[in-house]
Amino acid sequence: MSQAGQQRNEAISKIVQRIREIEKLDGVTPESIAKIRDELIPLGLQKDMFLESEFPLPAPHPITGKPARNILYLLSQDDDQRFALYLSAENPGGVRTNKPHNHTAWAAIAGVVGRELNILYDRTDNGKIPGKGTVQKSHEHMVEAGDGVALMPEDVHSLYLNGEPTMTLHMYGTAMENMTSRVSFNENGTTEIRPANPNIIDRR
Repeated sequence: MSQAGQQRNEAISKIVQRIREIEKLDGVTPESIAKIRDELIPLGLQKDMFLESEFPLPAPHPITGKPARNILYLLSQDDDQRFALYLSAENPGGVRTNKPHNHTAWAAIAGVVGRELNILYDRTDNGKIPGKGTVQKSHEHMVEAGDGVALMPEDVHSLYLNGEPTMTLHMYGTAMENMTSRVSFNENGTTEIRPANPNIIDRR
């Protein structure tokens, strides 16, 4: 492992330990997840730990030539699949907005490279009818180096990407592979289950 890789793993280990302690002491609340986000933000400022040479952006599809939506690089994960940290590398190749969705686990996101507009929503139905659901835009927050967002398990957001390469750190209360019941909201008032992201590369 490179010296930068060793320094990165040491820094991540210390941060994750503090994050574990925050959740243990404060539980899962908007305030505690905001604390976790604030632990993650300084790591995103250390760009020399996340060079594109080690964390390349998605390669173009061999047939269509279009880049994959994104790649998630796994940086840390507890043995019980909790406290999972990823670096998301996005090269959308054009303006893209994904559907409003939740995570079913708490999430803290911090910027590293580029700018990623997070659009936050309030759910406007009671969630009792399977396959149905509506949301209304609440506010926007730009995630970039030095900033981030904190999301509770039921919080709904979408991402607006303007075509520039972006890298963001994502800390979740559980591994992405376990997020098999996330909900996406369609414009017509229907919902669908959002599958777990299959594009994960282990960089621990």
